[in-house]
Amino acid sequence: MLRVSKLSKLYKQGNIVIPVLKNVSFGLERGEFVFLTGPSGSGKTTLIKLLIRQELPTKGSIVFETVPIELLPRKLIPSYRRTVGVVFQDYKLLEHKNVYENVAFVLEILNKSPQEVQKTVEYLLDYVGIIDKKGLFPKQLSGGEKRRVVIARAIANNPKLLIADEPTGDLDLDNTENIMSLLGKINKAGTSIIMTTHNLELVYRYDYTHWHLDNGELIQSSPTNEQKSAKAFMAKLAKILPAELIQKLVPLNPDEKEDLLNLTPNFLKNELKFTDKEISQLATNLKNLA
Repeated sequence: MLRVSKLSKLYKQGNIVIPVLKNVSFGLERGEFVFLTGPSGSGKTTLIKLLIRQELPTKGSIVFETVPIELLPRKLIPSYRRTVGVVFQDYKLLEHKNVYENVAFVLEILNKSPQEVQKTVEYLLDYVGIIDKKGLFPKQLSGGEKRRVVIARAIANNPKLLIADEPTGDLDLDNTENIMSLLGKINKAGTSIIMTTHNLELVYRYDYTHWHLDNGELIQSSPTNEQKSAKAFMAKLAKILPAELIQKLVPLNPDEKEDLLNLTPNFLKNELKFTDKEISQLATNLKNLA
């Protein structure tokens, strides 16, 4: 469905050229759910901007169902974006409109009839579990409720691809589980999903594809048949180790993750760039898990 090939993006600051994405390639199949991880500044936000044609790549191609997105005429960009839903990290809700109106607004722009707008909005709000909040305004909602409104708005036009940018980043555990359940339901209905996250416990707990960006490079693309024992172990580790340490362990292959207890200090220091303090911290926590 989506094919990205040798994608690069450079920004210029005066005479300085800053590479943000470097030769990134991947394929996304219909109905696939992908976690996209990476430290701040790794290129995740830039990749999203390229996928929704907010920006153009410096090199490379993005093909969505045989259509090269970077070559789309300007007049066809709105039509393309209607096939891609986006759940923004900062919500982007209209504060002067209530829940119903925030979702209806998208359909009204598409010139849907009033009857169709009402039917669709009522269905969507029920689908995401906030039909009883339809008369409330954004400032009256919790973080989890706002996220549900954003998701309802993002799927209003039945998109083939949903891009969710840190949809659980500011939520507590219960709301995180609720949002993941909702995204899973949307995915099972046939919508492909790319979800960015810093929550590596989620990545290792759910059996979805995992892509990892680091310094602009896609350094890992783990298939969904990754060894479950390794994923279970990493899920436990993600609960007790700081995110920056888990990030360093992501590039390991499944066998290495499963045999993490036997990694030598030299390997951790030279290959994964651990400091002596981090090696000690890892060893202590691994001993507690063993």
